[in-house]
Amino acid sequence: MTDREGVKILVVEDEAAIRNNVVSLLRMEGFDVLEASNRRVALALAREHIRGLILSDVMMTELDGYCLLEQLRADPVTATTPLIFLSARTDRADRRRGMNLGADDYLGKPFSHDELMEAVTARIKRN
Repeated sequence: MTDREGVKILVVEDEAAIRNNVVSLLRMEGFDVLEASNRRVALALAREHIRGLILSDVMMTELDGYCLLEQLRADPVTATTPLIFLSARTDRADRRRGMNLGADDYLGKPFSHDELMEAVTARIKRN
């Protein structure tokens, strides 16, 4: 069994073009990927399907990624699911806030294919 077998990744991003790009990159690398454009769908998918990793934008229209992370951490089913933020908000305070809330990593946009894959594979190996 490879590191990628049985791993589902949830991509949470309200901008369709960015979401589609990230989903395509992950699928090309052999991952099983689900996608959500908002918090409500993300929470439902995380509870039902995710046993791997969540990649989430920080700035979303309905509710920001920080609030999503707080809700995930408060739910016993999703509390330990790793989450990596993907965000254009890259100043030190934003990164610190994400990490203090329990994010496992924080990638600044734009990020490269290699940066994304390094973060994803490192997190999967740790879990």
